[in-house]
Amino acid sequence: MNNTGFIRKCVRLPVQTLNVSARLRVHASLASTVQKELRLLKITPKRSLGQNFVTSEEVLHQIIASANIQKGDRILEIGPGLGSLTEAVLQCGATVLAIEKDDVLHGHLKQKFSQEPAVSLIHSDVLLLRNIRDILDDFGGGEEGPSIKVVANIPYNITSDVLKMMLPLKDQLNAVHLLLEDGAARRLTEARPGDKDYRAISVLINFYSNPRYSFKVNRGAFFPEPNIDSAFTEFALCPKSDQLRGMGEQDFLKFVSSAFLSKRKTLVNNLKLRYPAALVEEGLCKLGMASTARAETLSVQDLIQLFVYLTSDAGGTSAAL
Repeated sequence: MNNTGFIRKCVRLPVQTLNVSARLRVHASLASTVQKELRLLKITPKRSLGQNFVTSEEVLHQIIASANIQKGDRILEIGPGLGSLTEAVLQCGATVLAIEKDDVLHGHLKQKFSQEPAVSLIHSDVLLLRNIRDILDDFGGGEEGPSIKVVANIPYNITSDVLKMMLPLKDQLNAVHLLLEDGAARRLTEARPGDKDYRAISVLINFYSNPRYSFKVNRGAFFPEPNIDSAFTEFALCPKSDQLRGMGEQDFLKFVSSAFLSKRKTLVNNLKLRYPAALVEEGLCKLGMASTARAETLSVQDLIQLFVYLTSDAGGTSAAL
């Protein structure tokens, strides 16, 4: 069944090129198709599990354009659900690797795309895939540099976990595009040092990527209709660099987690279980920062410099406790 018949050419066309009657027609068509398929599969979507299916082909069109999906692209889709976005991606001439956790939906997708060689399915919870790097290698990521795009409508409650899992895969992925809860999308893409929403996940995001809030999606574009609006986001992964001067990324991320342990405490207090307080004060002073500084006031680059100082010979007795 083809749910996305109007998406014929994958180019960056403005949504305004669709007249009002066309928009209403395609919206009604996909909405009825989604509800019909759910009835046939005897699935009652649960808001608590983040089971909200896109019912607007206009939104699918915007996703395709925003992610700039082209012929030959490799797309990793997390939680494809009924396969509406999958079909839209296929019409661009892209290849899809789809990971679906739900037993019934996986069976539906397997049947739906049984004759489609450009679709590969994995039946699993994406967060439980310990061999994700091997899977992406097999899919072609890293053959000529990072070449895979993640494009997905994920449950809101796994947003942070998905970002923590996907963003470090910059050797294989070149971008992560996600439909998120609108407020979270704003916080994750726009929080800056000193903002109340600037936290450890903000540092991780800006360390690995250039985040962008792409466009808002009204709650009426989903079934069942969620209580909040959504937004499409882009996290364009940064090229590999040696910002950490050969020190481990995981060690840096642990350092960041410790630095943000308690918002009301200074860096000296938050890091005292890892480094001597005197060493942290010394590092802050030498880097031109106040000894009373809190993590939420420091940029990613500031935190990198402090981490390098504390874990290198520059800090003298800098070995972590």
